[in-house]
Formats: sequence, C-alpha cells, structure tokens
Amino acid sequence: MIYPWQKEAWQSLVQKWENKPNAWLFYGREHIGKMGFIMEYAQALLCEKPTSGNYLPCYQCHACHLFSQNNHPDFYKISTDEGNEGIKTSEFIKIEAIRTMAEKVQTSSYLGGRKVVLIAPAEKMNAQASNALLKILEEPPAETIFLLVSHAKDRLLSTIISRCRQFSLPVPSEQEALEYLSTQGKLDEQTRFRLAFNSGVPFFTDDFPFELYQEFIKIMLQPRLLLCLEFAQHYESQIKTLDYFFDWVYKWLTDIILSKQGFEVKFNQTLNKQIDSEIKDKYNMQDLFALLSLVKQQARYKNHPLNVKLQIENIALEYLSLSIR
Repeated sequence: MIYPWQKEAWQSLVQKWENKPNAWLFYGREHIGKMGFIMEYAQALLCEKPTSGNYLPCYQCHACHLFSQNNHPDFYKISTDEGNEGIKTSEFIKIEAIRTMAEKVQTSSYLGGRKVVLIAPAEKMNAQASNALLKILEEPPAETIFLLVSHAKDRLLSTIISRCRQFSLPVPSEQEALEYLSTQGKLDEQTRFRLAFNSGVPFFTDDFPFELYQEFIKIMLQPRLLLCLEFAQHYESQIKTLDYFFDWVYKWLTDIILSKQGFEVKFNQTLNKQIDSEIKDKYNMQDLFALLSLVKQQARYKNHPLNVKLQIENIALEYLSLSIR
C-alpha cells in the first residue's frame, strides 16, 4: 500500500525502474508505513505486467494472485516477525535463515521472472548473518533483487550499506497523519494523544496500557514515596519488560526540559499547561539532564533479566529526590 505521504517517494523510486540496483536499502523511522510501501514495490517487481508510467502491480496476473496469497515462490521474506513459512522467529535474524535463502536464490526462478528477497529489519541480523549476506551481495545471483528495510541503518555493517542503493522514506506531516487516521475512523482523543506521544508516527499498536500510564503520570505530577513503590509493584505485575517505562520516563523528562527552555512540550501535549505552570520550576536543568543520562544508561539493560520492580523504584525514587531538594 502506498500511503498519501509516500506518493512522491514512489514516483522517485520508479523513475529508476530501468536502472534498478541488485540491492536496495530502504530506511526511515519505525511505524511510518515502510513495509506497506516496500511490499508494494516487491509485488510490482514480480508482477507480469506492471502498469505503465507508475509501475504499480496490476493485481490481476497469476504472480500478483500468488503474492496476495503470501505464496509467491520467487519471493523470500526474512523477518524477526514472521518467517517465509509463517513461522515465528527469534529476536534476531540468524545465519540459518540467510543460508537457506542463499540456496534458494541460486536456483532458477520458478515463474521465469525475477526473484525478490526482503529482509526486515535488516539491523536485526546477527554478526554471522550479516557476514553471510555480505558475501551474497558481493556476488549477487542473477535476476535477484534484495530489499533491505531498516529502522536504524547505522547499526548495519558499513560494507553492507555500501553495496546497497539507499532510499529514505518520509515521515508524514502532522496534517497528513491526522487526515489518514480520520479516514480510518480512528481520530478519537486517545489516538490524538498517541500520535503526539509517538512524535507524529501514525502506526502504533492498540495495546498501549493507558490506565497504567495514567498512574505513571500521577506520580510524575505529584511524586510520593508510597505511590512510587506501589506503581513499581503494579507495573511489574502487568508488564514484564521495561520498554514502556523507560520510554515514558525519557519522554516525560524531555518535556520538562523543553518547557524550561520556553518551548511547548512534544509528547505529553495535553499536559503542556500543567507542566509549564506546576512542574518545570520544581527541577533544575542539571538534575534533569543527569537523570535523563541515568535513564539512557539503564535502558541499555532493559532486556536483561534484572528485577523490573527494583529498576523502576530506582528511577522513580531518584525523580522523587529531585523534587524535594
């Protein structure tokens, strides 16, 4: 699917239709609709008669029918979310997946056309998988196009990046995001909050724990020792990882810093006036940056099997101490 904010990007991409590289690296922020765009391009590459001019897939041919059924024999998808056979994979893309793909693309195309390999997100390849892919890209199989998708291309091997033609995908403007969400019938107050909280990115999961976040906001607005301890226990009982917590604290501290600098808050926009009038003057900039640094440091170990409750207590109590200095 080509989203409204991607139309210019699509035209720029298909202008290179006759001069396609063996490997593309599509990159951009997470949750901006990259996969829809790239899957459309993959289908167009495999389509028997893409439309002239804009090179969209015809959606009618045998190849398009197979693609729409997730059953095209010349399309190989390697992902941490779902393997080519519909089997859930691990957190990382491992060398076995790359080797299996390499064996398949060395054979002739089943339908007599191109072969297309999609790897997403490419930065999830472990070191062995990255090196195996690099060897393939150095001597790519005939009539095979690699589509690498990345949310953070700086995590890829520079040698892999150098063998790909890079293509940046845009973030929608606030107006484009709002208009799209409106057409989907999703423009309620919670969605508006999520849109701001996710920096204008329109695609987010529906499992955001709003009630727990409201509890978090309560202790940020009026930190109390007992509330901090109760929140840590409640959070651990509901969510077993620290992904949400570190994200919430980082954005809360950033908003206070922005307010102290005279800007409107970026993430918690519904609390802009309250942060400006009640919160920002309770903290000095040096303490806020110090705590922000601590949060970033601890966030590196968010997937480590440490006690979730203790880590939350550590950050929450440090925040509490800043408010009473």
